[in-house]
Order: sequence, then structure tokens, then C-alpha cells
Amino acid sequence: MDGAEVRTTASWVRHRTVPSAIVILVAVACGGNSGPDGRSGSPAPSGSSRSSAAPVARALDDVCPQAPSVPGLVFPATDGTHLFGAVLGHGPVGVVMANDVPHSLCEEIPESVFLSHHGFRVLVFDYRGHGESEAGPDRGRLDLDVEGAAAELRRLGANRVVVLGFYAGGAVALVASLRIDPPVSAVVAVSPAGRRGQFVNGPYTAPGALAIAPRVHSPALFLLVRTDRFVPLSEGRRLYALTGSDDKRLAVFPYGGGGLVLFDLSTFADRANAAVVGFIRAHTA
Repeated sequence: MDGAEVRTTASWVRHRTVPSAIVILVAVACGGNSGPDGRSGSPAPSGSSRSSAAPVARALDDVCPQAPSVPGLVFPATDGTHLFGAVLGHGPVGVVMANDVPHSLCEEIPESVFLSHHGFRVLVFDYRGHGESEAGPDRGRLDLDVEGAAAELRRLGANRVVVLGFYAGGAVALVASLRIDPPVSAVVAVSPAGRRGQFVNGPYTAPGALAIAPRVHSPALFLLVRTDRFVPLSEGRRLYALTGSDDKRLAVFPYGGGGLVLFDLSTFADRANAAVVGFIRAHTA
């Protein structure tokens, strides 16, 4: 990357004076591929059903051996389904981690630790019917899980909430933002799936991101990877264009993995992390 490109991104994070519809393009030509489950060494997808019993609030490091030793918790989705999760960090700004579906919450621990070290209260959780969580009456309403997670963060002391989602989780974050009350301060969608149920690998009865995008009015940051073979750049740009927010921003990275891979295994990990932290701070100050 040349110096001008580095200054463009750094200026956005430092000064936060970018117009609401700016597109940041990190332009380097190179190949690469990744996907929703392409993280090296990431935990295997969790697909166990908990339909008959509520989850137990086990310690996080008991569920994810490499995780920090923090207490687990059980909280309700907005339809009462019992979900397992844990909170990392403290502070008045809460971040809901809407993971790729159906992967375990263990996959997002490194990024959650990073965000917690930057002063955010981060909630990781297993979707209904996966990992430690109960299946609930409708296994397809993953958006209700994100809504419940936002409510739990507020109950625990966060007065502003941001939803951060990856691949299918990015779509779920956008869908859930329509109903969360009080409204979220911002939505961050990383490699978001546009089509209904894309990458979910199971039932999905909530609307798709493309269908609801015009009704999304929360500040929104989209992070895309040009070489992502799961979410084509054209599809991500279309979702961004349809999103109704007056304050929306798009960062396009030239190559490497999308989703969570962008934040720990990519050449552009530092830049992607800085963009997310800067956007959250700008909209929760």
C-alpha cells in the first residue's frame, strides 16, 4: 500500500469528518479467497440442539478453552428462547457480536477481546439451536437472538449499543436493527450476506438483508473484500446502495479473507480493526 492510501484510512479514523456516503478503496491487485468457515484453526461449527433444556451458565473458558476466564450467562431472546453467552470488558458502550451462522461463539473470541481492550462491553453468544443455547419455538428467528443480546447489554449497564455481524451474522445484524428499541447507535456489517438465509445452513425465517435494506436507518459501516468468493463485491455494493441510512460508509479491501478472517489473518487486519473502532467511537461519543 502506498502512503496516500494509508493516510486516507487513518484520517477517517482520527478525524471522523468523512461525508456520510464515502467509499474507501484500498486498491492493490492480488488474489485470495476465504469464506464463512475459512479461518485457520477456528472451532468446528456448532450445531447441537438444546430444545428440551435451558442452557447452563458455564464459564466461558469451559466452553472455549482459549477464552478468558469470565462467567457465562443465560439471557432471553425476545421470544423467550434461552441463549448462552458471556460478556468481555466493561464500559457504557455495548457491542453485540453477531457471529457467522452456525459457527460457535468461540470463533469470535479474539476479536471480542480486542474490542474489550478498547473500552467496549462485548457480548458473545450462541444462536438458538446451536452450541450451548436452547432451540426455542422457531429456530429460524436468529434476529430475535440479536435483539435479546442488545437488551441484555442494556440491562448490564450499556447505554449505547452497536451490533457487529459477519457474513450471515451481518445480515442478521441489519435485520435486527429494525426492531431493537432503543435504536442501536450503529451497525457494522462485515461481508454481509444479502440473500435470505444465505450461509445459514439451517432454518431461517427472518427476512433477508436485501429485502429490508431500504428500511435500515441506523448509521452503518460495511466492510467488503474484493476477492471474497462467497459474497461477491457487486452483491455487497448493492446491499450498501440499498441501505436507507443517511450515514453509511463502505470500506473495500483488495484481497484476503472476509468475515472474521479480515480481522486476524489478513494483511489489512490493523486497518480493518481501526476502521471498526473509529466508527463505533464516532457514533457513541
